[in-house]
Formats: sequence, structure tokens, C-alpha cells
Amino acid sequence: MVKIPANAAASALCVSLCDEHPAPSIAAVAIPAGPTSRRWNSSVTTKIALSSTQDTYVIDHVALPVDNPWKRAVRTGDIQFLKDGTAVVVTLDGDVWLARGLKEGSTKVTWKRFASGLHEPMTCAIRDEQIYVFDRNGIWRLRDTDGDGEADVHELFSNAFAQTADMREFPSTIRLAPKGEFVIGKGGQEATTIGKHNGSILRISADGQTATLLGHGFRQPNLSVNPRTGLVVASDQQGQYIPSTPIHIVKDDQFYGFLSDKLPKEKYPAPIAEPLTWIPHAVNASALSQVWLFDAKMGPLNDEMVQICFNKPDLLRVLWNHRSSRPQASVVSIASDFTTPPLNGSVNPADGQLYIAGFQIAGWGNTLKTLTGIERVRHTGAPSLTPREVIPTDRGILLRFDVSLDPAKATNPDNYSFATWHYKRAYTYGSAQYKADGKTGNDWLTASSAYLSTDGKSVFIGVPGLNPSNSCVSAGLSLPSPAPRCGRTPIRRPTSSRNSTLSPKASVRSPSTSPRGPPPRRRPKSSPLTKARD
Repeated sequence: MVKIPANAAASALCVSLCDEHPAPSIAAVAIPAGPTSRRWNSSVTTKIALSSTQDTYVIDHVALPVDNPWKRAVRTGDIQFLKDGTAVVVTLDGDVWLARGLKEGSTKVTWKRFASGLHEPMTCAIRDEQIYVFDRNGIWRLRDTDGDGEADVHELFSNAFAQTADMREFPSTIRLAPKGEFVIGKGGQEATTIGKHNGSILRISADGQTATLLGHGFRQPNLSVNPRTGLVVASDQQGQYIPSTPIHIVKDDQFYGFLSDKLPKEKYPAPIAEPLTWIPHAVNASALSQVWLFDAKMGPLNDEMVQICFNKPDLLRVLWNHRSSRPQASVVSIASDFTTPPLNGSVNPADGQLYIAGFQIAGWGNTLKTLTGIERVRHTGAPSLTPREVIPTDRGILLRFDVSLDPAKATNPDNYSFATWHYKRAYTYGSAQYKADGKTGNDWLTASSAYLSTDGKSVFIGVPGLNPSNSCVSAGLSLPSPAPRCGRTPIRRPTSSRNSTLSPKASVRSPSTSPRGPPPRRRPKSSPLTKARD
């Protein structure tokens, strides 16, 4: 150990190390004081492959600069945007790239390296046109002080929170809050070490000096921040102590249910916060981040929140219900034709569309073979046949749409199917779906009536025996629009809505024996019906 005494003036320091023989004498080298020179003079141009389908939301593919002069791997973890539409793309390989040309009508993208040398970053945020990157060392502010298009200053903006070297304490998400603060999410699974902030969501002060716990007890959280209200919402990954995929409101340092396997089983330190919804494992087996689509040009999704699904790539619209005693939510699939594994995304101010970046994460599992990519979810202007509001009651479910429904189809109870179940939380992996009597499986309910509103855009389905306050609900629909054409392509796809409301029975119970219940089924045609009326 070498002790260096305090000095009033700046001191030059150099170190020479050697394992097998005395270290050679060296002299300190002065830090350059002149202007810096550019390190990466070349740019890379790639193409945008536009989708040819005519669905309401289609997916375009943005080619990455994998063929680059520096032979850098490009595994994209996040994509955020500057005000002019320049994309900021962070890669697990430690680089930050700037991509220009992502706009309406463009088919080419120009890529330039902006920074390198970061430690496994997975996410980034923009504040006042400055780039902040969250990696395993903390939050870095990257500054281009001489305007040459490259970061010449890497400033450790904040390390006010704890970080271990554990493999799964991922720097999962960083998002900007309305008052200039940041909110970060950190992985909670520990292979070797129980860290102070594993599995937590923290608010970082605007100056980076302090970190405040917003919630703890997450397995693998991924979050979003409403840029207008500051509301923090997070998903979690099904697994030990997490029965299925939840969406949470995160606040008040509440406990969200996950315990390390190095702690006593099912000895919870505090009451477990209830989620907005449980999403069945078959619908979203691996939830990633949420995105608020403010200032977007995405039709019915404008100002709404969507959730990114990783295992079977999908984009879910989250339908909020504020009419019950506490907030609840439903989800419905918007787009699922992804060709790359999705992780994080944001709205591009240049074209108002949603861009999503991602790469394969070992151990999480993904149905695709592609290693990494960026894709754009683009609104075509075609009408959307998915619900915009789902309101469960003790007498049935009210569904609201953006388009008029076919009256004959909408008022026929045979076109609806419903199943209910609940989960049990335990230290084992996930939970089966359980009937009201405690047996595994679903309770199937029969629609007795269906009433269409005068404008044809809302339908109330009577469902005897429905109790949304203490069970999860899945609804299957087959409701073609009376205007069956979208552009030049007929719309014949059935829409589907899966509403999951928290069951109080999903607290501490015995472990389940299967990861999920049986697949959904149609209600038998022989079930008794009450005749529907207009």
C-alpha cells in the first residue's frame, strides 16, 4: 500500500507495475491541454426495410452498423432521441452511436460513433440535449465540448447508489422525470451477493448526489416514467415469488414481493404491494419496459402507455381503469411481427413513431433467432379493431372501441368467451392458474347477453358469476367491423383482449406444481343463453 499525503497544489502521479521483476522507472506524462482530435472519422450507412402489410400498426426494420471499420459488435440496449430526431443508441458492448435519417419517407440511416468504453450499459436518457448512460459503474453524462460530434468528456454524474458485480444486477432502465430527476431500475436476482439496492427502483436527484428508494423487492424490474405527471410504472419478471407478469405503480418505498434465495423462505419484510394487473405467462412470459406515447403520431395509441414483451415479442396496449376502488389495467396486443428481440424504446419527434431496440439476453429465452436489432412500430392510418377501454363489473364487462362494430356480431353472446382464475405467490418458480375451488385450471363463464351502444362503438356483455374484484379475467372476442376494408386489404382478424385484475388470493400460499394453467378455449355452443337485444 502506498499512502499519498494531501497537497495544496495539483500533483502528477504515475504508476509502474510488474509481476516478476522490479518495475522500470517512468515519468509522468502531462494531460494534453490542447483541442482533442476525432477518433472515428468514418460513418456507416444502412437501410430501412419498410413493411408491406396494411395492418393498423406495422413493423419496419432498421439495419444496424454491424459492418463497421472498427469491427465493433452492435448489441442495442436502448434507443432515445434528441429534439431534431437524431437517435441515441446504446450498446451492451460499451458504445453510444448517433443515427440520423430516421424519419418519414427515409430509407437510409447514417451512423456515427459518439462514445465508447462504457461497462455493459443497457439504457440511456436525454436531459437538456445531453446524453446520460446507465452502466454498471453508475450514471455517466457524455459531453461533446468541442462540437466535433464525439464525446470528449465522460463524467460520472451519479454513483449515489450501490452496485455489485453480480451478473444479474443489470442496469435495467433509466428514465427522465419531469423535474429533471432520473429514475433507475436495478436487477434483483443474486447469484453470489445480496447488494444494498438489488431489485430496487430509485429516484436520482437532479444533481446526481442523492438516491431515494421508490420501491424494493423486484426480481427484474423494467420501468417507465410518465413525463407529464411523474408517475412511475414498472413490470417484473415471472419467477420465484412472482406468480406471473405484473405491472406495478411504484411509490412510497413499498415492497413488491421478491426475496433472494439467500434469505429465509416467504419471510416477507413488509406487506406486498398489489399490482395494477397480472398478465398470464402465455400472453407475456417476459415483460420489459413500458413507453408513454406522448407527442406521438400513432392514432389511437397517442398519449397511451404500451408494454414491450421479450420472450414472444409483442407490443401490448395498457388500458387503465380508474373506475374501481383502486387503479386496475387490462392489456391487448397491438403488434407482434417483430423480427428482433425487443428491450427498450421511445417516440421519435421527427416522425412520431415508436422505435424499439434490443438484443438476446442469455437465460431469458426468446422465440427469435436474431441476435439484436432496431425496429419501428409505424401507424398506417388504418382503423384499429382493438378495445380502447375495458371496464369489468360484477355483472359483466363493458368494452369501448374506436370504430363501429357489426351489430349482428356484437350483440351475439356466442362471440364472447370468458375465463377467470387466481394465482398463488410462493418461493417456487411462478404459479399455476387456480379455480375458485382451489383446483388448477380456469372457471369458464357464459355470456348471457350483449348490448350495443347507439353509436355502435361500445358493447356491454352480461356475464353471470363474474367477480373481477378477486380474480383475473380473460376475454376472447370475435367482432369484425361493419366496414371490413382497411386500405386495399380486408380486415378479418378477430380482436382479443386479456384483462388481468389482481386477486387478493395471490398473496402467500403454497407452491404451485405447474407454471401456468390450461390454454384458453371457446365457450361451448350448447351453453344456455339469454337472447341479446339491441
